[in-house]
Amino acid sequence: MGFSSEAIFIKPELSKEEQLTLLNNLGYSDYIDNGETYFEEADSRQKHGVYIGHINGATYVIYDGVYETGNRNKDQLTDTEQKIVDTFPNSEILSLINIESVNAYGNSYIKAGTPIRVKEGAHPHVITNYGEELLIEKDYYVKKEHIDGNEFFYTKNHYQEGELNKWTHDQIGGSVAFELTKMIAGVSYTHDDIFYSEPHQFIPKNELQNVLSALENGKGEIPDKYVGFIPKKDFNELIDSVKEQLDSLNFKMDDQFNFKKEQNNLIYNITFTPFKDNEHIVRPQLNYKIEARRKEWYEEKFNRDKNRLGNSINNNIQVDAHSIGISDDRRDIFRFQGDYSYEKLSNEILIKIEKVILPYFEKVNGLEFIAEQNQSIFRIDFYLMAENYEKAEEAIIATLKKLAPVSVKESWTQEKLNNVLLEFEDKSGLLSNKIDVREIFESAVTVDEDDKQGEPSLQESIPPETEELQQQKSQLKKPWWKFW
Repeated sequence: MGFSSEAIFIKPELSKEEQLTLLNNLGYSDYIDNGETYFEEADSRQKHGVYIGHINGATYVIYDGVYETGNRNKDQLTDTEQKIVDTFPNSEILSLINIESVNAYGNSYIKAGTPIRVKEGAHPHVITNYGEELLIEKDYYVKKEHIDGNEFFYTKNHYQEGELNKWTHDQIGGSVAFELTKMIAGVSYTHDDIFYSEPHQFIPKNELQNVLSALENGKGEIPDKYVGFIPKKDFNELIDSVKEQLDSLNFKMDDQFNFKKEQNNLIYNITFTPFKDNEHIVRPQLNYKIEARRKEWYEEKFNRDKNRLGNSINNNIQVDAHSIGISDDRRDIFRFQGDYSYEKLSNEILIKIEKVILPYFEKVNGLEFIAEQNQSIFRIDFYLMAENYEKAEEAIIATLKKLAPVSVKESWTQEKLNNVLLEFEDKSGLLSNKIDVREIFESAVTVDEDDKQGEPSLQESIPPETEELQQQKSQLKKPWWKFW
């Protein structure tokens, strides 16, 4: 459904004391800091409370209704803007809204209390258009023209050089509003710097006290937005309990509540990291996974972190607990059935670890086991990592025989085909026995007569070995320690 965003940016950045003063002047004096949260929450339709964050020397404020519409006349400030100007008269202020589902947008730029530029609109009308276009607006539009009484805006097409995109004001207004944050924050509203900025959430003090009381006493209704949260003191006690359980098994906890143990060339990982770690309440999550150092192995053997097709190599083992007979109902144990109980939750966590996580870790006991649970390149890599070259050779040959007819049926390009074969030659270069990847591949191509019509012959499909390719193959067949 796209963005549904509204925010006010203020420069220079506000101190903690200035933030509290602003909250008070905006009518939120009874709100208290509930700690850091994610920007996605502040920017979502499920936002709750007031969010205040910082980015590149500026402060942003987000809450439902922070951008007031429908009561502005040209250079008139909204009530919210006037309160901010009264509190910080020498600041730069940018208000923006972008509701993409209905093509509604607005932006208001104020400097030292003076409105400089305001533009608001929604399909099909421009509602307010005050002041000269800002430099970013002018740069954003390559050109403008009027056709049959309608104004159209043209922007660069980033996918086709030299081409322009054509928009009406309501189609482009939200994007322009987002770009204008560069004036205050140095980056656009959609930039990663903003999405990783972790604002603080401020919520009503009485509401929080009611939630804590309901949790601690096991009585009272908990609003949906607080389902899954527990008191922070309870979370701290649970961490101590889990740590005590895992210490005896040689798991080490880091400062992010990740419990890790390395064994059998694998990393066993239990995470009890809070999804939201607020000052008073915490939304925990309990996850587990096993990783193999496949990425590091790949970099060591082939001096790159991507395969020949450009796909990144990761450490995931791709072995699901259910696939090997470990029963895990995947239920979120923090979404309580009935009233909250610390004792009940503590017991469920310990059972999850003992009945699900540790049996899974025990069963996935090495690289060869993981190889058996995987297919294609994954199986090959894990056998090679385990130095079981006989099984790795079998996996290479079996995978080539499966891919060969597929390559013709799907009409792989010469570039893709060449990269796939090079990838297999990379792998085969690590084997103790030499195998001819291209010969195995060619002999395995079988296509029905109907499929052959219009398809390139195998000889055409497989590019000839150039001198450069022969040099690459020669280099890949060197022992791994000679790569350094």
